[in-house]
Amino acid sequence: MTLRLHLIGWLTMLGCLLPAHGQTPLDTLVQRAWQTAPTLKAYQSRIASQQARAQWTGSLPDPALQLQPLPMPVETRTGPQQLRIGAQQSFGWPGTYRTRRQAAQIATAALHAQQQQERRRIRTYIANHYYDGAYWNSYLAILHAQLSLLDMLDSLVQERFRQGLVSMVDVERVNIQRAALDFEIQQATLQLRQITAILRRWTNLSEIAFPRIDSLPLPTLPALSNAEQHLRDSSWTFQTDSLRWQQAEVNARLARLTTRPAFTIGANYIVIGGGKDALVAPSLGLRTPIFQKKNKAHIRAAQAEATGQYWRSRHTLRQQADALDRLAAQFQTTQAAYQSHRQQTQAAQHSFRILVTDYGAGNARFWEVINMLNQIFMHQKLAIQQQRTLYKTKLAIEEIIGTLN
Repeated sequence: MTLRLHLIGWLTMLGCLLPAHGQTPLDTLVQRAWQTAPTLKAYQSRIASQQARAQWTGSLPDPALQLQPLPMPVETRTGPQQLRIGAQQSFGWPGTYRTRRQAAQIATAALHAQQQQERRRIRTYIANHYYDGAYWNSYLAILHAQLSLLDMLDSLVQERFRQGLVSMVDVERVNIQRAALDFEIQQATLQLRQITAILRRWTNLSEIAFPRIDSLPLPTLPALSNAEQHLRDSSWTFQTDSLRWQQAEVNARLARLTTRPAFTIGANYIVIGGGKDALVAPSLGLRTPIFQKKNKAHIRAAQAEATGQYWRSRHTLRQQADALDRLAAQFQTTQAAYQSHRQQTQAAQHSFRILVTDYGAGNARFWEVINMLNQIFMHQKLAIQQQRTLYKTKLAIEEIIGTLN
């Protein structure tokens, strides 16, 4: 019996000591998800399309060519005009095409920022499921350790029952506890399979092995000093909104340019007298916007859009700064809760070993032993839950401040 009691004491620590082997690295899953993500492929195509558009949107329009035979020749002093060949080239107001090219370039940069934002969203999604899998893997290890411990207790109870020292109630308590653990193992296994299926679908990997979350090092809180400036420099969400504001500003400038005159320069080659003579006549055209009410409304709309985009970008910055404060507080609270549950686990394990020894000597009741076993189980479960929350909170912070690649 003494050996059995020592084994029971050792098994109380088993759920926290067994390492996990053959685990799939998180970076491998993320890289595979990036390679296979349809949204990233779509962004790549949109960026290539916008880059091509930027090459021609700021170019001059194609020249216009004109061929005009004259069935009824126009008589001139040197002979009848029989054919006119003309060419014309339009020019916008100085700066128009450069501004269009700048707008297209900003649109390309905005798409790139959205692509980077999507990459981080995918990484956070994969990492959250990865830590969920690590949590359920740890939970299953704790459950199996509890089940092994319960088997040892069952042997002790059966021996004392044969000796007539305890009633059948203690035996039934073991059976009830085992049934509860079997149900938890079944549910945890289903959760782990579901998470594995999701990550297989995202990565096209046939085999995925999760670590145990309690075997991973505790995450630390990222540096959040001067968070607002960091958001301005590194937050793809804020940069996307800022680029939209810049694009709206350029569009407003372009709207003002469209109210300016446009020019057309050309030349006509006129064949006279059956080709005996010819005349080259230059031409200059001017397109002047007349309907200023319409043009001014266009400018006001573009300026209002630019102002709205500016305030949206500032709202995004404020929202993200608030989210950082909230997540930082949550991280610290969770960290304290994790340490508390670890300490309570150790205290419960110590009390459990004492109770098992007292029960073997007839100085404790079995329900006290079971209750303390449940305390160990509860605090172990809460500790790994808090550890998972720490990882997910850190992921949320890093996604906002832009430290995720």
